[in-house]
Amino acid sequence: MTLNPAYNGTTVTSLLNTGQLLPNQTLSNTDYFFKIQIHCRVTNLNSGTTYYNSAIGTGNIGDEAALINIADSSNNGTSAVTDPNNNGNPTEVGENIPTPYIFNVIPIDFISLNASLISRSSSVVKWVVATPILNAAKFNVEFSADGRSWTTLGQVNITNVHQGNYTFPHQNIPTGYLYYRIKEIDMNGAFTYSNIVLLNNKPGDTNFVIFPNPANQYINISAPINAGKTIIEMYDAIGRRIFMQAMTSSTMEINTSRFSEGTYIVKILNNNNQTAQKVVIMH
Repeated sequence: MTLNPAYNGTTVTSLLNTGQLLPNQTLSNTDYFFKIQIHCRVTNLNSGTTYYNSAIGTGNIGDEAALINIADSSNNGTSAVTDPNNNGNPTEVGENIPTPYIFNVIPIDFISLNASLISRSSSVVKWVVATPILNAAKFNVEFSADGRSWTTLGQVNITNVHQGNYTFPHQNIPTGYLYYRIKEIDMNGAFTYSNIVLLNNKPGDTNFVIFPNPANQYINISAPINAGKTIIEMYDAIGRRIFMQAMTSSTMEINTSRFSEGTYIVKILNNNNQTAQKVVIMH
């Protein structure tokens, strides 16, 4: 989608060029995810003034010919403020500048990311994305030993837009904590990241690791190698169990975006042992 270069927010209010349609490429029994990133630039702000801005887009699912209408609710002011001399140019000295928009369509939605220890010297990273994949070029598999400094292990090119499952092996892994994430790169160079998963490759360490804590959208639980049968339970502040699931690999991700902010208890039932850890959720 391209912006209307004549848009000024007053005399010309069409944000996008006319005649643009986003094809509704759908298949039966398939979930689709569509995201738009909106970046705003503002100038000529008054000190001590709180400015509010939102862009609201509406459309109809299944209607290929439907236009997406954008409404700007910013309080930049009326046309008398943005363009006092009413000459159609609000960028002159002393005049307010309407909020411009830049649209980027993100073609990837990460459904899950998991990593598992094969041995003390190798691991495998697996991820699932929603399909079809549009305008995406490749995945970079990134690794970190501390969760801060990242290196690229390898690249997976996207050759089939209907492929949702991907796998990448990591050989000769170091001991300690192993952090993984996936960087998806679009054909135009834009990119987005998956969540981060953590593996525990410390010899002799029998502890489960919960990461991150505090959490926002998710928590990742990493099991020691050969942990055996494990059940993960999660309880809220008044003792209600809100989550229970068997852990079937070296890592498990729990979606915490639907939980309210507060302190929770994660219980790990491993063979005949039980441990508990507090987790704080902050959105």
